[in-house]
This record gives sequence, C-alpha cells and structure tokens, in this order.
Amino acid sequence: MYNKLIEFDDSANAIILKTDKESINSIVKLNSKEIKELKIKKEAILFYTLNPVINNPLKPECTFLIYTSNNMEIEVIYESEDKEELIKFEEFVKTTLI
Repeated sequence: MYNKLIEFDDSANAIILKTDKESINSIVKLNSKEIKELKIKKEAILFYTLNPVINNPLKPECTFLIYTSNNMEIEVIYESEDKEELIKFEEFVKTTLI
C-alpha cells in the first residue's frame, strides 16, 4: 500500500522517497527544493527527526527531516485526513529509516 510513497532497492540497500497526492499526500524536499523522487542509500542516513502534528484539526501531518553524511537535508511531509492511517504510516517510515 505504501509503495507509492516509499520503495526499496535491495540491490543498492537504498530507499526511494516519492511525491504522491493520493490517500496520503506526500512532499519530498531536498535542501528546501521540492522534488518528485529521491533515492538515498540507507547507510548515508546519519539521523532523522520526526515532528508529528497528528491532532491538528486543519491539517494532520507528519514531517521527517533526514540528515545525510554528504550534508543533504531531506524533508518529507506526509498529510492525510485519516489520522489512524497517518499514524500507521508514521510507524512504517520509522521502521524503514532504522
């Protein structure tokens, strides 16, 4: 279900973050510039932060900031009216980035 947003490339040990506008709206930004898709090797991820704003009645969202070993800042914003789905997706992303 989430493969429209996150895809795995096992041969390169990488994840592919994608922009999508369907059930869970996603926005991917690289150094503050919005892009359609980004492939990143898992070992390049130094750390990430999570800012969930699930209970916001106007715009439930979850934002991940990913910092890499080559000084890139990746911002991934997920929005959905379905709060439960967004919480499940947030857990999925956390396990993907670990």
